[in-house]
Amino acid sequence: RTIRETAPEVAIVILTGTDDREYAMEALKEGAQDYLIKGETGALLARTLAFAHQRNISRRTIETMSDQLRKANEELKKANELKDQFVGMVAHDLRSPLGVINGMSRLLRWQAEGKLDAKQVWLLDRICRTSARMLGLVDDLLDLSSIEAGELRLSPCRTNVSELVEEHLVMSRQLAGQKEIEIEIEIVDAPEPVIATLDPRRYEQ
Repeated sequence: RTIRETAPEVAIVILTGTDDREYAMEALKEGAQDYLIKGETGALLARTLAFAHQRNISRRTIETMSDQLRKANEELKKANELKDQFVGMVAHDLRSPLGVINGMSRLLRWQAEGKLDAKQVWLLDRICRTSARMLGLVDDLLDLSSIEAGELRLSPCRTNVSELVEEHLVMSRQLAGQKEIEIEIEIVDAPEPVIATLDPRRYEQ
């Protein structure tokens, strides 16, 4: 053990008596590369020393790679912590203005009751609902611990799929229209609505 600590580049071979194999095995456990038994050294000496040298090189290579891997893991851990801090700060900074938008739009909607036409009411309702959904997304970012633990929360409910698709395509069409892209949807008429159990908010994401 002392030789390994003071001269790790040295290959260690134990020379032992015929009755001392257990001590040789203990030496191997402590870091020796090989052992020889007295009286059998002539034919085996060169080969044993060569093997011991190669094993020592392999051991040092493994130790070096392990040390590099440990350092890389530490750097990844630090980077992951910085990422969490960054996401948390961004989410926190986004939450305040989104809360203001949502609160003011709801207040405006209440105060403007009966004073707006149907198109204006629809646009105002859309602002309220979209800002509320964005607040939900930000809350998910702030709850990174449950997401990273694989505990993504779902709130499934019975939902009319056709209405859900049409509702969310309205906003998509407006954004696509700015790039001269048209989005068309074809829903086959059915005697009854197509109902599925899903999480509408996750579906929209």
